[in-house]
Amino acid sequence: MILCSDFDSTLKQEDPIIFKENLRAVKNWRNAGNLFVIVTGHNHAVLNQILPNWQSLVDYIIMDSGGAFFSNQNELVHINELSRSLIRKIQSLVCDRAAPISYSPYRHSIELMLTETAIRLRLWFKTEPRFRSCKSRIEAQGWPIKVLSQIGTDFSTLPSGASTERFYGFLDIVSTGSGKDEAIAQLISIIGAEEQTIIIDNNSYNIANLIHHL
Repeated sequence: MILCSDFDSTLKQEDPIIFKENLRAVKNWRNAGNLFVIVTGHNHAVLNQILPNWQSLVDYIIMDSGGAFFSNQNELVHINELSRSLIRKIQSLVCDRAAPISYSPYRHSIELMLTETAIRLRLWFKTEPRFRSCKSRIEAQGWPIKVLSQIGTDFSTLPSGASTERFYGFLDIVSTGSGKDEAIAQLISIIGAEEQTIIIDNNSYNIANLIHHL
């Protein structure tokens, strides 16, 4: 069997005890002859900081939300690249300070993380509609890309005395052939696996409990 798991808030839990239980369960899962795959929006640099020994934990890892696949020997298995010209167009659109994307009266900021297979934007706004408009504006260009979004709120960055939360969200910009579900299907096709595949992409799951009941 193949178990494919999201990373943040799924395999990696804030509770260190649950996280350690998950890691032990995954080790037992693989020792029983099953495969384990991490599917994450993180790239190499970020993942190496969070989980330095990830190679010993997985059979394969899908990074950049489907942009690149690696084996546990750190060998590149497959890549869905963004062309350099397209990356420049996206950067120009996002980083143009005169454009609506970069305007906000409320301490707006953009964090841009770039690889050859994905652009991850962390956008901060006062309201959700402003974030949604950024996503729509990028998609309206008709480029061969997919814009994946993840949203939330953050109270820790508020100015002293502020009464409302600051809204934030991630936009992962990947090629049209990318995406977590598509990447899992691509990987299974590449490695020629015929085993049953289980996909976990929900932080309500405790991976250790799930593996125990399989």
